[in-house]
Amino acid sequence: MQAVVCLLVVVVLLLLLGISYALVRIRHLHRVLHGLVQDSVPPSEYGQIVEAAEETPPGIQRNESVEGGLESESVLGNSLNKELFDRIHQTIVEEKLFLNPDFSREHVIRLGLINKNKVALLFREYAHTNFSGYVNKLRLEYALHLLQEHPDTPVKAVAYDAGFNSVRTFYRIFEQVYGKTPLEYKVEISGKGMASKEQREPNHVQS
Repeated sequence: MQAVVCLLVVVVLLLLLGISYALVRIRHLHRVLHGLVQDSVPPSEYGQIVEAAEETPPGIQRNESVEGGLESESVLGNSLNKELFDRIHQTIVEEKLFLNPDFSREHVIRLGLINKNKVALLFREYAHTNFSGYVNKLRLEYALHLLQEHPDTPVKAVAYDAGFNSVRTFYRIFEQVYGKTPLEYKVEISGKGMASKEQREPNHVQS
């Protein structure tokens, strides 16, 4: 009889140990999954998920002090994002990184130590366009400067000097933005006498 009681005690202890171990593993798994979600979800989307989770159900009053704290954190986050964008923009402009035809989002990621999703978010929010639109805008502004300061420079050379890797692309984007081709703009600011050096604008611009 005593042996049976001892056996039962041992079985109960083993069950308790098993349950305790399982609870520890479950808590550990929860922490791991929580970390994976934070790493895999873009910062902007993760913030939206958190906000949705914290949304007050109908009939429940919000704690105003907590609400104010969340608003302050949101303002702080926006301020940090703006400072980050300004720093990236200043570096790109001052070092003329946009003149590199191969300049890409990967370069920006290395500059700002941010992920690809963050790059897209920053440029949509503060440049009001995507990354390609932002870079092309800088290149067009630089091309306008070259056309104004060096009217004798051929349009093809201006396109490459401004960072475009295709003259056709330069013509297309220039006309979309300014409503005229680069050659038409050059003639306009230089006078028709300067146009003779490039003759007529071809119907099909070669890249």
